[in-house]
Amino acid sequence: MTQSSILPQASTPSAPPQLSSAPSAPPLPVSGLTDGTSDNVIDAISTFLGSLVLMPTQAKALVKVIMALVTEDASSHVKTELSSKANPSSSGFKLTGIPANEFVPDSNSLAIYVTLGSYNAKSPSVVMIEESHETFTKVANAMADECFLYYYQGMLYNMPAVPSPSPPYYCVTRGCYVGVFNGWDNVAPKVQGIPCAIFSKVELLEAGEEKLRKAIEQGKVTKV
Repeated sequence: MTQSSILPQASTPSAPPQLSSAPSAPPLPVSGLTDGTSDNVIDAISTFLGSLVLMPTQAKALVKVIMALVTEDASSHVKTELSSKANPSSSGFKLTGIPANEFVPDSNSLAIYVTLGSYNAKSPSVVMIEESHETFTKVANAMADECFLYYYQGMLYNMPAVPSPSPPYYCVTRGCYVGVFNGWDNVAPKVQGIPCAIFSKVELLEAGEEKLRKAIEQGKVTKV
């Protein structure tokens, strides 16, 4: 667009029309510009812009507003997508139970306690899952021998009840049990014979748990 096409004629003493004096046009929709269904949006914006007569400074200000809104919309879309990926619902479940400090033991029924914090947390939350609870069977089946259960983003995993004093340890993200385990003798039965079992050697239990949690966030942990 040339300078002469947007400036008033010399014979016209009145000031250039402002945005408010432009002919009526469809509202300026922005949501949807970043997806694959934006043809109607683009047409509406084009019609709206075509109805305006602007000074260069006004046109520049309008472009800045549009770009800011488009950037915000795209940023919101990315955050939503990342949040969805970080909390995969297909592989996990919601765990509810009785806080350990409120639990009253019953000699006639079983209960399993599950830690909601990380392995080295100083004061982690702990819940008790009673035998009558609807998730008890699932929780019991997730617990490996000589391990404590932990819960993170919909997944249960194991950590050694009595850590081996020396490495290596093994992080298992796909096996009949998942978690971090002491030595090969403990981890072998959990992965041998399992189709496409996934495990790796680590030097620290904390490093193994961090690796496991990242895999959980990515939806890459599977109890077979």
